[in-house]
Amino acid sequence: MLIAGITIVLFAASCKTPSKTTHASTAGDSLLAAKISTTYLGMLPCADCSAISYRLKLNPDFTYSEKLIFIGKPDSTIDQSGTYSFHNSEVVMLDKPTHGMQYFKINQSGLVMMDDKEKEIKGLLAERYQLRPVVQHNPFQTGDAAMNETKWNQGALFFAIGSEHEWNLDITKSNGILFKRESDSTLVFPNVSAARANDADIVRYRTSNKNMELIVTISAGMCKDKINGQSYHYTVQVTLNPTVDDTTFTFNGCGSYTFDPALKSAWKLQAIDSIAFDSAGLPKGTPEITIDAASSRISGHTGCNRITGTCAVLGPDEIHFSMMASTKMACEGMEQESKFETAISDKLFRYVITGNTLELTSRKGQKLLFKK
Repeated sequence: MLIAGITIVLFAASCKTPSKTTHASTAGDSLLAAKISTTYLGMLPCADCSAISYRLKLNPDFTYSEKLIFIGKPDSTIDQSGTYSFHNSEVVMLDKPTHGMQYFKINQSGLVMMDDKEKEIKGLLAERYQLRPVVQHNPFQTGDAAMNETKWNQGALFFAIGSEHEWNLDITKSNGILFKRESDSTLVFPNVSAARANDADIVRYRTSNKNMELIVTISAGMCKDKINGQSYHYTVQVTLNPTVDDTTFTFNGCGSYTFDPALKSAWKLQAIDSIAFDSAGLPKGTPEITIDAASSRISGHTGCNRITGTCAVLGPDEIHFSMMASTKMACEGMEQESKFETAISDKLFRYVITGNTLELTSRKGQKLLFKK
């Protein structure tokens, strides 16, 4: 059978070395290579494992790299690279020492794998041989305020993306937990409350639909996107356990919590713990802060000195302010200034925005009220 043949040719070299046909690249070939150069993903049938996770990267210089992961077989991974050429401007031919996984027809959806005789695969599993391109830009950059606003308005509390952009995840307020691989349809799971580990900044969501169990583990710690170098505040591991067998699929990536776009504003202090703040004697008047969560910056003044620091969104409706750096001017009302600076420095707050009012509540219960 064809399906069984895929596994055989990967582990055993053919007794007959396939002939290599070298094609001189033409201007047309170069244009085509530039057009289709990207990474393609597919989940292929497998005779003696659950499936083959297949990744093929085509480069514009006629080189390729491929990675095969045999799902359900520990330590069964193959990485290969080489050169490729075109046949009749519609078939990609990989130059490799063994038959199998060598010919791919270009179509509107990406590439479709052909058999070892360069024929289209027919039958019930034919559609399983389609490879789809991976989007090569990250639409979820932490510093992208416009995208954050879009995700916030869609109801996402947290988003994550695979380290090579091969999957994405949204944890939403009311639409469930959504997981999608680039080549598959979106999987929807019921909302559940997160379980937090007692001894570490780790939260875990465990939920199920009728077909599989989903486990999302979110760990505090900087995580870097391998595609564009973008940094995130969390590492993410997604585990899928289908109910029909013992197969486990594991995906790793980076993620961040979304934040209310209305945070980005200048906020004037009104009260601390429901007591109106007395700014009498402060030369700049009422203390003020400007929060730019997309750029992880906070700035403002205490009524006397300028202050700057960093901020980070660390959970749904949670934001952390760093220790504040400040100028060293001596002013009247220094006691009030010190009270304000102490209240906002190196604190994790839960925030609530209502109209033009911002309320910050620290873990110890201290409340700061601001207005635009």
